[in-house]
Amino acid sequence: MTPFTKMQAVGNDFVVLAEPENTDLTALARRVCDRRFGIGADGLLTYKPCDKGLVFRIFNADGSEDTMCGNGLRCVVTLAVERRQVPREGIAQTRSGPIPYSVGSQVTLTLPPPQFWEQSVPGGTTVDTGSLHTVLWPTVLPSDTTFLQDSPALENAPLFPEKTSVLWAVATGPNRLQLRIWERGVGETLGCGTGACAAAAVAIQTGRATRLEPVAVTSRGGTLTITWDGLPGSSLQLTGPAETVFSGTL
Repeated sequence: MTPFTKMQAVGNDFVVLAEPENTDLTALARRVCDRRFGIGADGLLTYKPCDKGLVFRIFNADGSEDTMCGNGLRCVVTLAVERRQVPREGIAQTRSGPIPYSVGSQVTLTLPPPQFWEQSVPGGTTVDTGSLHTVLWPTVLPSDTTFLQDSPALENAPLFPEKTSVLWAVATGPNRLQLRIWERGVGETLGCGTGACAAAAVAIQTGRATRLEPVAVTSRGGTLTITWDGLPGSSLQLTGPAETVFSGTL
């Protein structure tokens, strides 16, 4: 029997496990994330406490291992702190590098500087904020027909050999954005932490938002706050909630 915790952060939901040994995590992710025959989740998260923090891994619902997940990491950090396995401030080791974290009433992550691609699709900007995202700026958020047709086509475009998440973004006010999210390896999700960072970074870079001031990024699952000074080589800060839904055993 393997204990698990179901968690969510702005509607992005996960099954969280202590890092198991001798387990095919790709197959396990597909099984537990299935919303009809499993627990149901956008992804499987594993963690292992280590010196000054923890090691974090994220597997998408299709079984693919991703590099980082802002909402998922906030969930894992929250759980590990509640269990007194890690300090309230520390470092998470991820496939995209070390991520400092701090746990208060919400969780703040300090993400690496955004890496903007020179190439992208017409009308979009591709940026790596620990995971790859392509940000589009329609006048209004897309209809279901457009979203469900164009998002997976762009996710799997030849320009992106490892796929890209697709973010449809609209500026709704000063330093306020609204998103509709298609995550690579998952499909539509209610929230995406690294995606919110990507949208905020592109908004700041293109003058749709003001640098140094917090950017409120709202998706169907809730609102995250991102701060970035807009300078090359500067880190992003992502702040938002994370909570436990229920626990059980596999």
